[in-house]
Amino acid sequence: MKPKRCWTAYEKNQLLKYNISLEDLSKYEDKPVEYITGFCEFMGSEFIVNEGALIPRIESEGLVNVAYQCILERQLIDNLSILDVGCGTGCIGISLFLKLKINGYSAKKVDLADISPACVRITSANVKKLISKNDLNIFRVIQSDLLKELTQQKYQVITANLPYIPSQLLTVLDTSVKYYEPDLALDGGEDGLELIRKFLNQAKNILVDDGVIVLEVDTRSEISRENLGLMSSSWEYHILKDEFSRQRYVLIGKRVRSISLNI
Repeated sequence: MKPKRCWTAYEKNQLLKYNISLEDLSKYEDKPVEYITGFCEFMGSEFIVNEGALIPRIESEGLVNVAYQCILERQLIDNLSILDVGCGTGCIGISLFLKLKINGYSAKKVDLADISPACVRITSANVKKLISKNDLNIFRVIQSDLLKELTQQKYQVITANLPYIPSQLLTVLDTSVKYYEPDLALDGGEDGLELIRKFLNQAKNILVDDGVIVLEVDTRSEISRENLGLMSSSWEYHILKDEFSRQRYVLIGKRVRSISLNI
């Protein structure tokens, strides 16, 4: 017999926050509370989310903070152009822009791209929800297979939280993940780096010389120049750990250096 789900106080409070009754919770089985309510909090903002997109994680808040620190340390503020690939709900690109704005900075362009039409719709809704009317012209939401539709663009900062779970590990994921969240947003191929290699091969052509790529990766993937597909010695990379001291982020660029994290 399948064990009965034990609802946490946080989950119950989230349901009550959105006026969802606690009387018959069994009907939801293992469905994540974010998909039940239709919302997820990320870096202090309330994002629309549904089963067409991955639920934003705390690790991706770290990715936003890493990208923000890179922008400041590399002095990329002037005419700042940002691209987020595999945007899902749009939480990374939108939150990075909002963090910059709160601290007195801005960007001239923020492009958010995803292969999934569902993610494009969700991201578009979140841009309209969270970005002021005066800043809407800075944002574009684009349906694109990685960078296929962006070959004529140039960016100073490119963030990417692409699918990075090794295929053989999909079956051992928590039921709330493997039965509800889209495989398209999870499956990273045999070593978890398949899409990342393809993305990096394309990204080298649209990153400005002093720009930086910021990736989120699986803690179990073996990160090396070869595994990332960085054959040219002119491309450098640095691995950064998250708040739990686990391998989580990778910085890539022609003149990139490691940074001191405060995430």
